[in-house]
Amino acid sequence: MTRASLHEALCRRSGRRRNGHWFGEVHWSSHDRKGRSVRIGKRNKITRRVALASAVGVFALTVSLAGGGVRAASTRLQAGVGVADITPDLGRNFDGYVRPDILANGVATRLWARTLVLTRGARKIALVSVDLVGALGDMHHALAGRVADLGLTENNILLLGSHTHSGPDMMINTTSTPTIEAGNPGANVKAFLVQQIALSVRRAYANLRPASIGWSSVSIPNASDNRSLEAHVANFGIDAPPHTKTPADDPKGPLDAIDPVLGLLRIDAVEGSHTVPMAAWFRFSAHDTAFPPANDLYTSDWSGLSEWRFEQDLAAQGHRGVVALFANGDETCGPQ
Repeated sequence: MTRASLHEALCRRSGRRRNGHWFGEVHWSSHDRKGRSVRIGKRNKITRRVALASAVGVFALTVSLAGGGVRAASTRLQAGVGVADITPDLGRNFDGYVRPDILANGVATRLWARTLVLTRGARKIALVSVDLVGALGDMHHALAGRVADLGLTENNILLLGSHTHSGPDMMINTTSTPTIEAGNPGANVKAFLVQQIALSVRRAYANLRPASIGWSSVSIPNASDNRSLEAHVANFGIDAPPHTKTPADDPKGPLDAIDPVLGLLRIDAVEGSHTVPMAAWFRFSAHDTAFPPANDLYTSDWSGLSEWRFEQDLAAQGHRGVVALFANGDETCGPQ
């Protein structure tokens, strides 16, 4: 799978390629259509998210290479990975920011469905990561119907969205405009998405082979923050105006308002007497909102960059074809 540098897509919008990838030098700032620098709040959100993506990718790689927790291979355990492109046609609204005045006008990075299938005897599970704001129940049901012949059902398919706000509108938000038919009249975007997601599952199932797995985690305390600290500390009886509190004001400590843990499931293929990296399923809690609400390009956002960084770093070490699958964690940490 060939992918251009996602840094350019995350950092600059001074050029556009309609149906491909972005190339070029990395610029650590965001720009609007007239080339003016765009800052969000008191800090550059794009820069922060690029740093987050790189940190998550690097830490995920570190955890995966640590070796601790990778269990001895079992001849009964098999694993397979599969990827499929889920980038829809242009002209659609986005899901997440809910801007009826903004339509997809180009592609910064392709959107992907990535699937990891694990089997042990008759027991099976499919872990599916998609570059969407979320996954609808009817999509989950339809996906299960498409892969039922593989022994997969709604009970053993975990379908998770990366929570990118730069994917197609699937009418998740009650205030979304009904643009399911936009862009290509008569084309249903959910049907297309389910078709492609099912393809990634089938590719993963077809690639099943003996494997070993392990789990580990690491804390990344400075990669995310809570954007609603005043609401969070209100749980402790502290009433404060907006934008007046810092993590230090949390009675339980500065990390109480976030989930800093990156957890990683490492999967190695067993080849004779040795193993080789196959995939990594990792989770971290942070909104996928590096691109601002005015964005008009499809993109997998910072989580896609973290997957790309992970895969590229392993490829540089001679492990080509490794698939990284991102799962978003608890983005609203604390009492609900």
